[in-house]
Amino acid sequence: MKKDKYLQIFNYLLEFSKLRSNPVRDIESSDTQYPDKVWFADIPQYEIFDCITFPNYNQDADYWLKITKPKGEPQEPTFPKLSETLTDWIVKESLTDENGTPILKDTVIKSGKTISLTDKPEIEAEFQTYLNNKWIDDLELYNKELESYKAKLAEYEKQSKTYKHLFNIYNKAQQFGEEFELIVGVGLLHFQEDANSPIICRHILTSKAEITFEFSARESFVKVSPSIENEIQIETEAILDLFEQFDSADIIEAEKKVAEFLKEKNITDSPFDNQIKEAIQIFADRIRTDGQSKDDLAKAKEVAKKPTVFFAPALLLRKRNTRSFTALYEKIIENISTANDSIDIPSINDIIGYLQSPEDFPSDSENESSGSFSDETIYFPKKYNDEQIEIIEKARRNNKVLVQGPPGTGKSHTIANLICHLLANGKKVLVTAYTKRALEVLKNQLPKDFQNLTVNLLSGDSTSIQDLDASVNAINDELSRITNLDGYKKEIEEREIELSLLKEQKANTKNEWLKVKEKTTRRQNINRIYQGTLSEIAERIEKELSTFAWFKDEFTDISKIDLLTDIENFNSLTRHYQSIDCSVFNFTIPQKEKLLSLSELKEYRKIANNLVQKYSYKDEHISINCKDYPELKKHLQSLHKLFSEIENNILPFKAKLISDYRNNLFIWKDKLSRTANTLAELPEEKLKQFDRSVEIKYPSDKSLIQIKSDAEFLLQLLSEGKKLRGLLSVFNNPLAPANVKQRKYFIQGVQVNGSDCDTEQEFKTVLADIKTKQDFEELKTIWELEPNGNSKSYSDKAKFYRQFKEDTEGLISLLSEANKIKAQIESISSVRIQDYGSANVHGLIEETDYNFLLAQARAFKAKIIEANNHLSIQNIHPIATTIIKTVANIDTEKYEQHLSEIDTLNSQKEKYNNYKKLQDNLHRHLPTLVREILENSFQFSNFKQLENAIHFKHAFAEIEKLLAEDYETKLTVKLSDLERHEEKLISTIASKKAWLSVLDGLNKNFLLRQHLQAWVQAVKKIGKTGTGKRALKFRKEAQHQMEKCKDSVPCWVMPLYKVAETINPEQGMYDYVIIDEASQLGADAIFLLYISKNIIIVGDDKQTSPEYVGVDANTMTPHINRHLQNIPFANYYGTEFSFFDHAKRFCNGMTVLREHFRCMPEIIEFCNKYFYAPDGKGLYPLKQYSENRIEPLKTVYCQSGYVDGTYQNITNRVEAEAIANKIAELIDDENYKGKSFGVIGLQGNKQATIIESLIIKKIGEVEFKKRGIVCGTSASFQGDERDIMFLSLVTAHNHNRAALTRPEDERRFNVAVSRAKEQVWLFHSVLLDDLSNTNDLRYKLLDHFLNYKPQPIPPQRTFERTLGTQPEPFESWFEVDVYNDIVTNNYSVIPQYEVAKGRYRIDLVALLSNGIKIAIECDGDKYHGAEQFTNDLMRQKVLERCGWQFFRVRGGEYYSNRKKALEPLWKLLSANDIQKEETPINNNHQHSGQEEIIIEVVETVQPETKRQTVASNKKVEQPDLFRTESQVAMTFTNHIEQPTKMKTATDLLSFPEILVFTSQHNVYKVANRGLTSQSQVISQIEFEEGEKPIYFAGTKNYSGYLIVAFQNGKAGKISMTAFQTEHNRKKLKNAFSDESKLIFIEHIENDIDLVALSSINKVVLFNTSKINPVGSRTTKGVQVMKQKDNSFMTKIKRLNQVKLQDAEYYRKDESLNVVGYYLKQGDEI
Repeated sequence: MKKDKYLQIFNYLLEFSKLRSNPVRDIESSDTQYPDKVWFADIPQYEIFDCITFPNYNQDADYWLKITKPKGEPQEPTFPKLSETLTDWIVKESLTDENGTPILKDTVIKSGKTISLTDKPEIEAEFQTYLNNKWIDDLELYNKELESYKAKLAEYEKQSKTYKHLFNIYNKAQQFGEEFELIVGVGLLHFQEDANSPIICRHILTSKAEITFEFSARESFVKVSPSIENEIQIETEAILDLFEQFDSADIIEAEKKVAEFLKEKNITDSPFDNQIKEAIQIFADRIRTDGQSKDDLAKAKEVAKKPTVFFAPALLLRKRNTRSFTALYEKIIENISTANDSIDIPSINDIIGYLQSPEDFPSDSENESSGSFSDETIYFPKKYNDEQIEIIEKARRNNKVLVQGPPGTGKSHTIANLICHLLANGKKVLVTAYTKRALEVLKNQLPKDFQNLTVNLLSGDSTSIQDLDASVNAINDELSRITNLDGYKKEIEEREIELSLLKEQKANTKNEWLKVKEKTTRRQNINRIYQGTLSEIAERIEKELSTFAWFKDEFTDISKIDLLTDIENFNSLTRHYQSIDCSVFNFTIPQKEKLLSLSELKEYRKIANNLVQKYSYKDEHISINCKDYPELKKHLQSLHKLFSEIENNILPFKAKLISDYRNNLFIWKDKLSRTANTLAELPEEKLKQFDRSVEIKYPSDKSLIQIKSDAEFLLQLLSEGKKLRGLLSVFNNPLAPANVKQRKYFIQGVQVNGSDCDTEQEFKTVLADIKTKQDFEELKTIWELEPNGNSKSYSDKAKFYRQFKEDTEGLISLLSEANKIKAQIESISSVRIQDYGSANVHGLIEETDYNFLLAQARAFKAKIIEANNHLSIQNIHPIATTIIKTVANIDTEKYEQHLSEIDTLNSQKEKYNNYKKLQDNLHRHLPTLVREILENSFQFSNFKQLENAIHFKHAFAEIEKLLAEDYETKLTVKLSDLERHEEKLISTIASKKAWLSVLDGLNKNFLLRQHLQAWVQAVKKIGKTGTGKRALKFRKEAQHQMEKCKDSVPCWVMPLYKVAETINPEQGMYDYVIIDEASQLGADAIFLLYISKNIIIVGDDKQTSPEYVGVDANTMTPHINRHLQNIPFANYYGTEFSFFDHAKRFCNGMTVLREHFRCMPEIIEFCNKYFYAPDGKGLYPLKQYSENRIEPLKTVYCQSGYVDGTYQNITNRVEAEAIANKIAELIDDENYKGKSFGVIGLQGNKQATIIESLIIKKIGEVEFKKRGIVCGTSASFQGDERDIMFLSLVTAHNHNRAALTRPEDERRFNVAVSRAKEQVWLFHSVLLDDLSNTNDLRYKLLDHFLNYKPQPIPPQRTFERTLGTQPEPFESWFEVDVYNDIVTNNYSVIPQYEVAKGRYRIDLVALLSNGIKIAIECDGDKYHGAEQFTNDLMRQKVLERCGWQFFRVRGGEYYSNRKKALEPLWKLLSANDIQKEETPINNNHQHSGQEEIIIEVVETVQPETKRQTVASNKKVEQPDLFRTESQVAMTFTNHIEQPTKMKTATDLLSFPEILVFTSQHNVYKVANRGLTSQSQVISQIEFEEGEKPIYFAGTKNYSGYLIVAFQNGKAGKISMTAFQTEHNRKKLKNAFSDESKLIFIEHIENDIDLVALSSINKVVLFNTSKINPVGSRTTKGVQVMKQKDNSFMTKIKRLNQVKLQDAEYYRKDESLNVVGYYLKQGDEI
């Protein structure tokens, strides 16, 4: 079962961890585990020391111990001065001999002559006088001063010893942080019960400490402070297994009680708390009955017999124990044990024996389907090579990837790219290594957008915690800033679409480039006449120049060869038009569209006739204005019809209704409404039924209202069951009320159909009839009339009123429709109709017809006037006059003839115009030929040769185009631009995807967001100073919340021990673990496979392997046998094999990084030759360097060297002193200014310790720190690098040595040599002849240093062309010719220059006088295929990435015009051939992974000897300004200034246009067509005499502003658009004001804070937003700093480039024009 095997592995690792943690009982006798210690009681109390145990300790201090370096080492006194005469003759040593008297020399030598004392009796006399009168006094004075000196020296040495001791501990802590930890211990348990019992000397309470070294111009000191992780630990393992002396239960109880006390008193982090002694007392009382505690500051000199615990604080540097690893393995074992039996840990399966056969391994598709990566894009934001791509491709298919990274092959650079790619895919990543040295540089390798997603937890110091704080803070800020994740995702999608399109464009551009490249080298088919190589075609063209000299036009478009026909036609037409009068074509021909058409003129004639014939009889007419006469007539006709219908309406009240219509129509609408409601109650069928079947007679003396009331009353009685007839009738009841008896009449008086009304139905019929009669009465009332006497039936009456209603409604409708039409008429005309008479409307219809004809006639007259105007314009054809007369006579027949004549004129003019167009068209292409035809000077006999002449011109132009390189260059530039854009876009997408993954996770985890917010709040509460109880409280709270926030950080960088200390192990808690320097790790790193889903292992088995001090390899054998049964390769789990060795077994193949960037080729060649090349993994050294570099390999022979000690304690004092002396010498050497140093002893551990001590004594601790000096073994430098390395071979003549040939020796030597970037010094006390074994690595190393032969520079001479092949090593005569030209111009050249051990060859390399090398490639006509071109392009890119500058010249171009072809080369060489300083090396001493060479142009600034007079009108010569990061400033002092450097801005060359500002107040614009260095930019400019560049700015769209500041205190803000020109001028004068000396210039996109300093040390802080932007380049600016007492502004810097404790102190109420504030002590600008 897999679970059991998992447990086997981790149980073994648990045992392994425990074996490495043997408890130390006595720290005084365990130098291996406790290599250094400082007892606080031993620290002397001096004023320059401060210690927490001192009585006058500064309680507000943030440290426990501060040891300042003592100043003023006492100088030994000299004997009082003698006279000049005696000084030469007295033996100096005899002057201080108290047991004798001074003596004189017998002879002295002066000016080469020997003088005897016997010849100088006056000397003897003067001497005796001195002895008798002065010597005793001088001696006493000297002895007194000597005594004082000795006392002072003793004190100084005592102070210095303490300081040096602390500095030594600091060095060890820095150098071996992964192996050692620094703690403060209190509560020293110190006793020995008897001689048979062990001595116990261990602190029971410990707390982690942090040691730092700080220095300034005033002082340097070592400081010990509480670590951020300084939680108090209780340590009892030293006595826990002493069962004969202690009861383990008592120890556990004591530990428990102490822990409870510390918790109760809230003593968590300070072992110096006032109550800590009580905790010590509690422990002493409980470990044993006779236990005791003492508050003594020092441990007792005599060892106590019973358990005694002293306060005795001490600073301890001790070996890190493996308790954290033990706890980690125990937790993993617990996790696996409690897991389901089917637990599967894929990353460990192959280790325990699963997936052993090939068919067991998952296929690529299976792996890819696991969702390892979300997309196929490789998100590498930095430059990359094929090996890095291979790593990702392997990671897609496998959960383990192995990478061999030999020294200097860019492992950190590779890992940075991998991190970015993984984060972009939403992965959680851990990067680890054995030492923090290998990891320190990693975060800075990441692009800025990724840095806050990565935390460097390299140790427990404040720097690491601050790094974590910064990341969490940034994540919280992003969480607050980006609230719309859907919008953020959409933005990413848009960028991905942009990337896809960009890749497509890049592929198309590359294909086009290949086509062009192939075209320039293959046999060219320029056209059907000209074919061959470029050189052949160029040669033929040159021969035929005279043949086609007559063809002077530059026409080259052979696709338009049909123009030859046009030329013939043009010639014929020219002859024709030259024979006729063409002036007629100059007239303007009337335009038919501006004249009346024939139909219009005919219509006009018809209208005129109608007016005369129809309306001449009438004298007066109504004038009607109308928009649309036909429409008006239509409306009038409709109105006439309506009026007729109204007149036919016979309603009696028609007139009344018409008069009421306008204002009282509502009355009639009310009548109609009431009528409609009443008639609704009188349905026709019901009325007809009544008429047919109902006859009712009513009493004549009763009204209908009474009858209705009585009927309703009696009906009610019936409904109640009462009888109205018979004996039981209500009327026969004597008791019936009067109101009943009164209605008896109804029964007989009302007859229904002839019978009495006595039934319920008859009563209802009566009531219905009464209702009907009342309704008709209502209708009569409404209309005040009733039907005539003939209408007696109900139905006739109803029909009468219905018809009446319909007629009334019809009349209203007619009136409404008529009013609508009247309104329409009024809206389109001037007609107004008041009444409703039809006769009036009929007359209006006739008048409308008249007015319509009249309007049409007027319209035609207007058209005629307009046409006549057209016919009267200047230069109109004479036919116009005739047309005007014809129209006036309305003669349609003649008019038709005129229109036909116009058509003829237009046709003739169009033919003439076509001729002119033909002339113009031909003139555009063949202006000279056209001119000759027009002048009759063209020899038409040449026409037959015209086609050939055009092909000649075409070939000539095509060759020029191909040779001009414009198109190829444009494509190359475009390809470079696309690649840069792609890199930036990938970086942007990657960072956004990474951030999206983090923010998306946080949005889904509300609890995590709460902890983030709580952390932010706690940090704010800490305050600025961070001191005090309140700050301490919130600092602890912030740390608590930080633990909860850790999951928000997707990438962690930690050394392995920190991983074990920090994490709570869970299976697959990281998506990826990346291991660096895996060869330094052992099997104990296997737990990384448990906590990761995938792992990338980077290491090198040719470098140092793991060291398990104190663990014998044989000790592990029983544990292997017990725990690792049936585990494959179980015997490989001992101490002899590294994790890298394990990985080679369980990983599927290995990727090897072979491009070497760190060392000079001569240095890495040793490693290459002996360690890598023999295995077929040779390295390719790509470091670009100056030929004027310091010599890479140096040796110092120490002839008198000898060896002391044996084995690991072997030393060579002579070599040690020689190294210390050499370093002290180089410190003052300008060639080594700012360079970092490292020292390695190649044998033993003690040699480095001696060298370190000697170096510090020679140069002091400050310089030691500045130079980053580390003295150690090869293991001390694994993962590190230095500019200069010093190696001590150690062995000497007296050394009985064995040959160093083992693999571990090879690893040590490989690491030692490959640490140096620029130079290695080898100090040796033996010669090659003394080392008899040539396989000894010491022999190989010394032989390499003494006998290495670099590539020689051949003699610089020209070669004569001869028959046959070119001389060696040239590959063509073309190369020879270019070589000759360069040599003739006094440049040194190396042909066929090898780079990367011959992996790359460069045709020619020019060596400049300042050491710079320029690559020159000769592109001949020989075709090598698309693949070769692609490889050539890739080779150039690789070398350009390493700093090479390339110049390419093509054969055709060269041979057609050598001078022009090489002109750019001379400019490039001239621009680079400037004497320059070596670039100072950054003092962080961390390797960059890949070297980037920045070419610098250095100019000397003339010293300023006196203050500039501002009032002068003379232009001020500007000094060079240089750019550091993003700031450009100039420091002005009264001292001689060092040459100032201009550095290329990191992103300058990414912009399409570069502006170069110069000392002559000019600005030059350079188009960036693939420029790779600043020197190439400069080479594009022709400067004026004495003109120097001072500032470079890159721009894409001229956005932002140029900030300029001057010595007179003024600053200007110029809009960048002021430098944009319409005509693309390359040079602009007056780029900035010349009124005062420029001291600052910088291009900004957004406003920034700037700090200004004046000559009287006053400071002003201001924001550029306070300066109004202007469009004038020569603005004098606004006063930002007021001049006072002849002061002037000396410098301006960005706020982030200065050190100000309280920057806002210098801001003057947001205003400008101020004197400023004096610079405060401690602030630096």
